[in-house]
Amino acid sequence: MMFSLLEFIGEMRNQQIANNLCTILSMKLKKIIENGLMVNDALKKVLIFVFSCDTPAKSFILKTKGH
Repeated sequence: MMFSLLEFIGEMRNQQIANNLCTILSMKLKKIIENGLMVNDALKKVLIFVFSCDTPAKSFILKTKGH
């Protein structure tokens, strides 16, 4: 099963907002990994193998240039 966890539309220029969102996302993912996820009345174990983001998002989060 694949889920789209987070999508941003438009430009986000405030690094503090990005940091807060990353912190919230990591806390929620940790909770889901530890406790599982209910899907159709069944508790599913969650494993994360990869994160994917486009170049502007990666550059923004890592505070680097994309080129």
